[in-house]
Amino acid sequence: MFFIYVSDFLFLHLKDHEHKSNNTVVAYRQGLNSFREFTKEVYGKGVDKLTFEIVTQDVVREYLKWLVEKKRCTITTRNHRLTN
Repeated sequence: MFFIYVSDFLFLHLKDHEHKSNNTVVAYRQGLNSFREFTKEVYGKGVDKLTFEIVTQDVVREYLKWLVEKKRCTITTRNHRLTN
């Protein structure tokens, strides 16, 4: 359910209601795909198994750590992913 709601947010709310640019929507999608990759790799949770209850503050902290250790992201990229 998590990714269904987030997908609706990306494609319905951002694009249609807030009139965000395609580049903004793409940036949000990239952040979401990165988080999806993390949850699959670390927790074995695909998009069909991820729920809002699983996405806690601790999971977000682990995700940011994963971005550094696994993806070698800079602080700027981590902050961008966090805001997406």
